Amino acid sequence: MNARLRAWDAPDGEPRRAGVNSLGVGGTNAFTVLEEAPPIVDGTASDGPQLLVMSARNRSSLDDGCRRLARHLREHADLNLADVAFTLHEGRHEFAERRVLATSSAAAAADLLEGLDPRRVFTHTAGSQPPPIVFLLPGGGTQYPRMAAGLYDTEPVFREHLDEGLRLAEHAHGLLLRPLLFPSAEEVATAEAALEHASVQLPTLMIVEHALARLLMSHGIRPVAFLGHSVGENVAACLAGTMTFADCLGLVVLRGRLMDRTRGGMLAVPLTPAELEPMLEEFGLDLAVVNAPELCVASGPDGALSALQEHLDGVGITAQRIRIHIAAHSRLLDPVLDEFREHLRAMRLSVPHTPWVSNRTGTWITPEQATDSEYWVGQLRNTVDFATGIATIANEHARAVFVEVGPGATLSSLARMNPAVGGSNGTIHTVRRPDDQVDDRVTLVTALGRLWALGSTYPEQQAYTAGGRRRLSLPTYAFQEQRFFIEPGSRPRSAAEELPLLDRLPPDDWYWEPTWKPQPVDDEPLGACTYLVFADQIGIADNVSERLRALGHQVAQVRMGDSYRMVSATEYVLAAEHGRPGYEELVADLVRQGMAPDRVINVALLADREEFRPGLSFFHRNQELGFYNL
Repeated sequence: MNARLRAWDAPDGEPRRAGVNSLGVGGTNAFTVLEEAPPIVDGTASDGPQLLVMSARNRSSLDDGCRRLARHLREHADLNLADVAFTLHEGRHEFAERRVLATSSAAAAADLLEGLDPRRVFTHTAGSQPPPIVFLLPGGGTQYPRMAAGLYDTEPVFREHLDEGLRLAEHAHGLLLRPLLFPSAEEVATAEAALEHASVQLPTLMIVEHALARLLMSHGIRPVAFLGHSVGENVAACLAGTMTFADCLGLVVLRGRLMDRTRGGMLAVPLTPAELEPMLEEFGLDLAVVNAPELCVASGPDGALSALQEHLDGVGITAQRIRIHIAAHSRLLDPVLDEFREHLRAMRLSVPHTPWVSNRTGTWITPEQATDSEYWVGQLRNTVDFATGIATIANEHARAVFVEVGPGATLSSLARMNPAVGGSNGTIHTVRRPDDQVDDRVTLVTALGRLWALGSTYPEQQAYTAGGRRRLSLPTYAFQEQRFFIEPGSRPRSAAEELPLLDRLPPDDWYWEPTWKPQPVDDEPLGACTYLVFADQIGIADNVSERLRALGHQVAQVRMGDSYRMVSATEYVLAAEHGRPGYEELVADLVRQGMAPDRVINVALLADREEFRPGLSFFHRNQELGFYNL
């Protein structure tokens, strides 16, 4: 028995052990042997972006948990972020409401958890079963120099497949693509111009998309279907086993070279096919693509496209030329179809092992079509019906998650525009957009985390990288406490207060209703003012803004979109459903641009038909744009 404190020296190579004896008064005795815990060994430093995941039973707990974690990271800025990521996944239960982000420092993680930047932080509700995953494979025009360069530097599987494709392109087809794909800073502009030619653009895209798909599959992501856009359907056929990689690359190289022989262009028009096709016949053009129910692409000679664009401008429809110098999917390709057909007849085409949706029919490819050379000739020449393809998949797989496997986010944006894609569907891009100021690894890790947040498996290979990890003491679950204490009663009421209500109030005060309180504008003119105008969908705000500017006033216009962004000092886009953060960003940008408003005009509610987001109602839309907006 110790009568005083003394040093307790551990035996060599052995931990300290102690026995604790407890004699119960009723005869129940206990004896416990305790052993010293092993020493804590610091993990290796974080290497690259870490995936931070949070989950809760409801959105309120999730929000509180994120705020608590942000405070903890600020108070403990020296924490190893990889250990934080490890603890958040291994040390916490998984619930349905989930939030993910990827970053490389504790300070940046705290900023993202507090600010909830919609471009970096994503919140989803996981289903009870893993969602079906569909790979979207982009076509020409999405390329840019150094696309996926960050993945090439850090992902061995991606690098292996990309190197294989680049070697095959050089040795079998004489194409030196590496300097165009990964140019130096001084050569970026030259590479960008070269990549506009289909003969190098299309094989470069095909090689990158194939390598990226193989990388995702190496992480256990197994798509139930593919949907390619134009040349992306060739990549889908390769991944589905209809074409070998070498044959697919050879076909895409030929496709690009044949398309380079044509001269023309393409014009994106915000009309339905039925509205556009009579104009195409009049101007001698073809319907090349149906990207969304009300977004088509016309293709043909440059002169005819300019005439169509001038005609559309005259009727108030804004059409945009696509940055491409070929008339894809048009009659200008007719002279080269025989050469393409002969090449296809020499290829071996196999029945696909994974289904894809056809560009030509907008529905599932059949074994007969996949192995028919004439199908692929028509696929080069005829309209790409991407919009119907998205609807086909969404109708068969109600919870399908569309993963864009290629540079940028063009196809995932088009999928969100499709009415068939409901709120339960996710659209995810895996490679940064050209103007995104984040590393490619951040985009990829975030995409893998979003798949987990939607109910897929956790990306073990990408999580908490750089060796063994240890658990940390982090904030625990944010329970939503409620107070049920019964407060003391109020004082006894006076005799007057005991009278019935209607006997105590004058008749004018018997009824009430909530309403905005009108206040007339001062009769005295203010002189030149700054107006903030929340715009409608039918053009009223544009007329008002034009008249205000003519009177010498400054006008800043806000239109509704998918997320907040500043287009210019006088043009802004805002997502009303995101609530207060977007309005705070708007006000901050207005102040920075010297556009702090003196007057606010809200005509966002004006509409000529009832439109609202899937899952909501016209009433909710009016709440967002009328009551909460103000």
